Amino acid sequence: RVGEGPPLLKPREKPFLFALSAAPLLQSFDTDASVVREMQQDEVLELLEGPRPLQGPSEQALHAVASKDGKVGWVTLQDTAGNTFASPSKNLYMCKSTIAMTDNFDIKNCKVLRKVDVGEALEVISGQEEDGGDISRKRFKSVRDGKEGWVTLKGNQGTIYVELSDSHFIADQDISMRAGASRDSPVLRTVEAGEALLAKEPPKEVRPDPKMGARARSLEDGKSGWIVFAPGPRAPVKPWKAKYVCKAPVDITSSLALQEGTVAVTKAEPGQSFQVVEGPALDAISGQRRVRLARGEEGIVGWATLRTAEGKACLEVA
Repeated sequence: RVGEGPPLLKPREKPFLFALSAAPLLQSFDTDASVVREMQQDEVLELLEGPRPLQGPSEQALHAVASKDGKVGWVTLQDTAGNTFASPSKNLYMCKSTIAMTDNFDIKNCKVLRKVDVGEALEVISGQEEDGGDISRKRFKSVRDGKEGWVTLKGNQGTIYVELSDSHFIADQDISMRAGASRDSPVLRTVEAGEALLAKEPPKEVRPDPKMGARARSLEDGKSGWIVFAPGPRAPVKPWKAKYVCKAPVDITSSLALQEGTVAVTKAEPGQSFQVVEGPALDAISGQRRVRLARGEEGIVGWATLRTAEGKACLEVA
């Protein structure tokens, strides 16, 4: 408060989370971090930090055509750790204008082996040779059929027949070709190390699915860590409120320990609402998570089990 003005800060309830399903508590805000311990279903944790988004590095993916069989799919060029799986080719050329492949270097004394088509990829297998004037020729192997021969790169009138490709990549190791850019897409086949790939479009930046992180401390053993999860209906945690609704009939007893022969003081019926007085806490005897409840004018009622041994919910957060 400044002078007689209104308060600058307002009190608010301490935030808590509860676990919808088991999930790891991580040492740091990183999916690869070491696990502190497993968070258990129905456990309640104090929220210490977050939730906030996890900014992960992106991958580079390529939509390409495989040279061996013409299969079209996606491959990873570089993963989030910076590992490279395919690199731009340094010895693959692309035919820009139809030209003959011949059996020797001498353009005046050679035999035509076949025609090289526009768009065809050629792998150079020897250094550049000059054939006088402005004509340059190289010895190539066709990526399509393995045919070897000499091809003119540039004619004496300046026509470019073949030039170094900026669209070809070479697999540095065996990599999976997928139906889509995502790592979760179905695998079409394996691209073997050394196989050429022709890009159908420029490499694409692929960001991992967005994730959120929250640092929390267990109310049961005081251990803290990060919960990293994908946002949405399948998130393993939700905000916790100290109010439960009965979903299935459950006995209410006078103590946390649910020993054999314990007599119920009353029974919670479906639809009844309760305020939490203590817990949830893990009963060492039954191994079940239990909560101490109060109800309206009745005051403190007793302890009830949140979930049966078979996993059926007796009480749920309202």
